[in-house]
Amino acid sequence: MKRLSEEELIHWIAAGGEDAPAFLRRGIGDDCAVCRPAPGTELVVTTDLLVENRHFRLTTSPLADLGWKVGAANLSDIAAMGARPVAFFLAAAFPPDRQAEFKAIMGGLRAILQWAAAPLAGGDLSAADRFLFCATVIGEAPAGGALLRSGARPGDIVYITGEPGYSAAGLRLLEAGWRVGARGGVRDAAGAPVPPQAPARRCLTRHLRPEPRLAAGLFLRESGAVTACIDTSDGIAKDLRQIAVMSGVGTEIDAVFVRACADGALVTVADALGGGEDYELLFTVDPSREATFLNAYTRAAGLPPLRRVGRIVADHPGELRLLTPAGPQPLPVSGFDHFRPPRSHEPRA
Repeated sequence: MKRLSEEELIHWIAAGGEDAPAFLRRGIGDDCAVCRPAPGTELVVTTDLLVENRHFRLTTSPLADLGWKVGAANLSDIAAMGARPVAFFLAAAFPPDRQAEFKAIMGGLRAILQWAAAPLAGGDLSAADRFLFCATVIGEAPAGGALLRSGARPGDIVYITGEPGYSAAGLRLLEAGWRVGARGGVRDAAGAPVPPQAPARRCLTRHLRPEPRLAAGLFLRESGAVTACIDTSDGIAKDLRQIAVMSGVGTEIDAVFVRACADGALVTVADALGGGEDYELLFTVDPSREATFLNAYTRAAGLPPLRRVGRIVADHPGELRLLTPAGPQPLPVSGFDHFRPPRSHEPRA
């Protein structure tokens, strides 16, 4: 395949984009994108960095799935704010002789941006000795309406969307030698094909192709019942502690929730509490509005299931405790940390 120049690559990227929405007066092509927020809105902005052999390995991640995940990690932050994505920016660096891989990765990124209706509005390219992606996303929410981590109050009830722990279980399978082909075929560590309905496939999908909870995030904000929210990129324990610290409260996790997280086969309690990369929404609900909120959520179409995690308390600000028959017990906080030595199952992805 012909190696393209930087300018040719930029033209190739721009040619595959969608039509710019009203928010973007100008996208790819100028020194800066020109944005035009709607009246009565505020902007939320997030940036995420993924480095080869720290956050992902190309030996375990199909290229298109990696591109999807580059988008998912950033779009999940927008979901946690209860915002709508309106512009996506990508800075990428990679070895010049690996353009074919870069194009395949971009195919996955384009797929999730189309799914999320988030236009690629600009970025930058450079050469490097490994793949590196730095994405920035702009989201839009009503002025004063973005969900924050700092609003939880004693008495609030803690909920989470979806299936915590499945991503960590999927990563463990990949590290054990399971592989997903470019066309979606799965083989276990012994090389045997895995049936389409096997539970392990769901874990692999949740790890390689997570779906940011954008629709759920919008519902949470519009409900008026949610007091704080965060996405679970680093694990329930670590992310719930972030809410506790930012809100100046303590948290108690129900033992019933912890037991329910372990499916007895693939997903463990450690996966759910400390695995991370689930990209679910972890949030707190005003107890006086809980029943109305749950009734409306259940009736809404296309939203992931909810699980009750625990409650917010005034005691032990910034700490997590597990509710046991013997009473609340301190819960060690685990989760992904960029600056500690990798565990055996990392890099992630």
